Amino acid sequence: MAKSKKIVIGVVLTGILCLVLIHFRTPFFQPKGGDWSVGFGFSDAAIADVKPRRDQVISPTDLQKSEKNTKFLADPFFIKEKDSFYLFFEHKHFNPFKADISVMASADGKKYHYKGKVLEEKFHLSYPQVFRHQGKMYMLPETGAAGHVLLYASDNFPYGWKIADTLFKGRFKDPSIYLSDTLSIMVASDDNLSMHLFTADSLHGKWARKHRVLMGSEARPGGRIFESGGSLYLPVQDCSKGYGSSLSLYRFDFSKKETQLVKVKEEFLKAVPEMREFSYGMHHYDVQKVDGRHYYVYDGNNIDGDEKIPTIYYALKLSLYDFLSLF
Repeated sequence: MAKSKKIVIGVVLTGILCLVLIHFRTPFFQPKGGDWSVGFGFSDAAIADVKPRRDQVISPTDLQKSEKNTKFLADPFFIKEKDSFYLFFEHKHFNPFKADISVMASADGKKYHYKGKVLEEKFHLSYPQVFRHQGKMYMLPETGAAGHVLLYASDNFPYGWKIADTLFKGRFKDPSIYLSDTLSIMVASDDNLSMHLFTADSLHGKWARKHRVLMGSEARPGGRIFESGGSLYLPVQDCSKGYGSSLSLYRFDFSKKETQLVKVKEEFLKAVPEMREFSYGMHHYDVQKVDGRHYYVYDGNNIDGDEKIPTIYYALKLSLYDFLSLF
């Protein structure tokens, strides 16, 4: 009887300790995330030291001067075409309460002007990764709500986007693609906190799912795959302290039989408490080399009020998946 009692006490104490550790890592009560804003800047390196400045941020309030129906802007991707920077983003509206893809343009990468909606569907759209390939302009947005990963092409850039191909079926979030003469890869996340690697022999070839590369609180792409120092890097969302709280950097390791993602930098982007627009956190980064320097865009959101919301189930779920990812 005494032995059974000790076992029960041991189990209870172990459970309490586990809850304390989980709460320390992923608090059971967290601030409520608010609306998203976009920032930008120049850097001498691809892995930039991002220090937000108010004159380099576009907030919902700023965009509402051109489009009153704006609730927030997020998931920015850019491309420079001829003499202009084009910044594509998820554009969430008040009425109807849905998102489409819009674009802003700038002559110098500093002062942007809203150019309107470029893509709208009946299903949710976000994460508009725009890229040039073999002389054509493409966009690979998140189209998971349609049940397919859809590729769009433009016949009147930055407008005129039409479906060019269905790369593969499935509800996948934030597909991030990298294409070169020798490599065609993509990563995307499912609804079960897992990120998967896909490969093909070309953009319009047959894309095949290879294996899971990440699982748990850090298992969702947070921007374009980019090159630095001869290696490929992927920004990855860190949701351990809430969705959109910070961004990590991972490096692709092709040296083993199965391609792996290796974390190289924690909290590459994170909350900036002294700046309201990014007081909650950040979760996206896109960088490319432009005219000898690197140009980057990113996003983040603010804390919505002083009230904290219960996130116990979320914390337990993330912790369970993080534990399972060890095996």
